[in-house]
Amino acid sequence: MEPDMVVEMIKDLDSRGVKIKELAGDDDSTGFNRAVTLLPHSNIVKSSDRNHVMNQGNSEGIENGVRCTIDHMYRQHTKCDVKWCGYLKDPTTYRHSNLPYGKNLSSLALKNDFIERLFLKDIEQNQKNYPIWQVHNLMKVSISPYQLKLKI
Repeated sequence: MEPDMVVEMIKDLDSRGVKIKELAGDDDSTGFNRAVTLLPHSNIVKSSDRNHVMNQGNSEGIENGVRCTIDHMYRQHTKCDVKWCGYLKDPTTYRHSNLPYGKNLSSLALKNDFIERLFLKDIEQNQKNYPIWQVHNLMKVSISPYQLKLKI
């Protein structure tokens, strides 16, 4: 999460009398450090979200995670885990929360030419220690221009 957003949310909650004990997030300490500096009376403890440290240093695990995430968006749930896949928990009522109208993606051109080549090629070539959440966030940002804009 962006550091300025973290600070604003914490300040807003603090002004409403909400006491924050723990701030879970990625291993970037910028937002946490700013919050502690601006709110010295708080006793906030920083912790790392399990999803943010999973697969760190494991390029094969990262690649599998990306492939699984892509397949999940295309209604292919054979690689999904019931711990996080809503479809496996209840296929009759499941709707994607981050895709247009909650529906599966259907463009194979988007899947093959854009997502898989862009992200998997980058992972394979660079062999960087990307945590899986960074790849997932990149995918969400990259897919959003293809989503239909809803007027509410």
